[in-house]
Amino acid sequence: MALSDGQLGFVSKDLESVNIQPLRGVNSCCLSLSLSPVKIIVSKRRSLGLYDLDDRLVFKSEISLTDTWTGLEYGSKTVCGADNSLYRIYDFKSATDLALFPYDKDAMEPCLTVISEQEYLLVTASAQGIGLGVFISSKGDPVRGTLQWPSVPQFLCFQFPYVVALLKNHSIQIHNIQTQSLVQTLTMPPHVQPIFMTLASYSLDLICVLEDGEKAPGGTIQIVFGSHKDIYGLRMIPWEIQVEQLFETNKFEQAIVLAEQMTTHDDSRMKVYYIKAVVGAIREVQFKKALEYLEKTEIDPLDLLSLYSLGFKHDIQSDHLRQLESIDQVIQEFVERNHASISESSLKTMKQSILKRALDMLEQFLELRHRETPAINNALIKLYCRHSDQRLLDFIVQEPEIDLDLVKDDLLSHEKYFCLSLLLQKTNLEKTLDLLKKIATGELQDPDFPGLDTVIDLLINTRDMKLVKKHCEWILRRNPVKGIQIFTQRSNFDPKQVWEYLEPFGLRAKRAFLLQVHVDHPEYRIELGRVLLQMIDRLLNTESKTNVTKLRTMQDPLSQSRLDFYDFVSGYQINTKQLLDLLQSTEHCAFMHLEHLVIYKKDSNHEKVLETLLKMDDLESCFLYCEEQPEQQKMFHLLLDLLIPLKRPAIVVQLLDRYWSFFDIHLVLSKLPDDWPFDLVAPFLKREVSRLFHCNFEMNLIKSLSKLERLKVS
Repeated sequence: MALSDGQLGFVSKDLESVNIQPLRGVNSCCLSLSLSPVKIIVSKRRSLGLYDLDDRLVFKSEISLTDTWTGLEYGSKTVCGADNSLYRIYDFKSATDLALFPYDKDAMEPCLTVISEQEYLLVTASAQGIGLGVFISSKGDPVRGTLQWPSVPQFLCFQFPYVVALLKNHSIQIHNIQTQSLVQTLTMPPHVQPIFMTLASYSLDLICVLEDGEKAPGGTIQIVFGSHKDIYGLRMIPWEIQVEQLFETNKFEQAIVLAEQMTTHDDSRMKVYYIKAVVGAIREVQFKKALEYLEKTEIDPLDLLSLYSLGFKHDIQSDHLRQLESIDQVIQEFVERNHASISESSLKTMKQSILKRALDMLEQFLELRHRETPAINNALIKLYCRHSDQRLLDFIVQEPEIDLDLVKDDLLSHEKYFCLSLLLQKTNLEKTLDLLKKIATGELQDPDFPGLDTVIDLLINTRDMKLVKKHCEWILRRNPVKGIQIFTQRSNFDPKQVWEYLEPFGLRAKRAFLLQVHVDHPEYRIELGRVLLQMIDRLLNTESKTNVTKLRTMQDPLSQSRLDFYDFVSGYQINTKQLLDLLQSTEHCAFMHLEHLVIYKKDSNHEKVLETLLKMDDLESCFLYCEEQPEQQKMFHLLLDLLIPLKRPAIVVQLLDRYWSFFDIHLVLSKLPDDWPFDLVAPFLKREVSRLFHCNFEMNLIKSLSKLERLKVS
């Protein structure tokens, strides 16, 4: 297909004429060889013509425009071109004409090329005459970066991943579309003055004859340019060679991008390229990139592990990884190559930072390709030791197969004592318990240690009573409540033996034991009462009138002991006489009102209960206790009898005012002392006389009504 003097003609590949009539009045044209039949778009005066080309040319449609377009490029669903002042895109599906941005028609001719079905590259000029390449999507949005040339290009071609531009000085510049960087400049001989450049309609493979006479691929011609007399081709080096050249210059990212574009995902060559990229990224200490490529390889994790100084030796299977002596050597060479002038201290800090990133990469890769082998498990433990989070603990809980001798020093140096104890449990329980004791007592610090429960569980489940006796002593002294579980939660413990063993450990240990055992063994309840009273007696050195409700809001040891005694006596059957004898034998018996109270309540000794409550100045509890009893009237009279000798008339008046209905006026008057002022009981007497009057009136009324009823019947 050739355009000359407004006429578009057609010839065969052999440049022979074909039976297709030329199109006249054509200003510009473009086509798509990837579609069948071939789509041709031509620009005529204020219109676009659409054609299909197979063995003949078929007109499909015509689109009217407001101006004539030049420099057409076809993108499957859109076409891009330029009118007299603007670049434009026409969308066939929506039939819309989108104006993009202007170009300086005095300084340049429109220049553009298609990148993909959804992307174009358009050329404009800066005020200084510099050529700028702008990537535009098919919807008119800017994408990628910007290309730059020393002058405005006359022609553009795109052959992935390169943009080829023919400049006014007859040189050719080639940019990489991925990085927007200039990769090559071709300068023409003086006698070659190109006037056009375009993509070849079909590829032309070249053959090179080597010195030994053998033939080898010599590249492919994809782009042609020409002068008035000659046509030239740009030889494209095979992409495989380009990839290798990029790897040789350690441009591994560009090499992978090119290889991925030129091959399929399952191409065996890509596996090799990814391994090479891993090596390149590690050499440049770009460990995140290296991990990205590692995930796409089938590298044995043991090969990578062998590069690190983690106490593991393995014959590396990968030829490419074998090029790296060690990670330490890689880091040393990198800093010597790039940072030789910095100070020794800065150099040390930099090496440590780089090594940390290298270890992070290894850790993530081993997690990704984790296999249950001791070598990998050992490495992961060494790597997890570096962190302060739960990774190490979570991994060890899974009980991996490891070599303890290889990881022990790392665990100790990073103060991971609890994790070490978990690993020791399988082989040496005694060392495990010794280590846990040091953690629990604060000799060693480890925030991962969950507490004494861990030690107690081990002692509960072991049959080695020597170990139990060795460790229960310090646990009982440290926390008797938890320590006593070592005995009480064993399936075959003997309470008598435990009780005898606890003799030297004091009241707290005994209290903890008896609180747990007395429910199933009532014979120990008197002992529990004795222990609780002894604890209260030691702590109580002054009179206390605190009631139970207030005690339940207090957290001090004395309050807790008194509550334990109160709840124990209230909730269980016990010989109260023995308990009362124990109470009266204590040194501070006179101060233990609450303890007397609960025993008297247990015996239903109402008089003693009320006396004790009055000693505690707890009048409200006295009232409440009387209300709760079946014979309420008897109880209130008993309370009155107890109050009168105390010579507290105000409280008596309060009792009579609140509960006057339970009192007989004659009994009350007979009990009150003669010397008490009449005014104190006047409200009670007035209320009682009124009550008696109403009762008498009501009785007389009932009698009268009854009498009238009898008269009516008769």
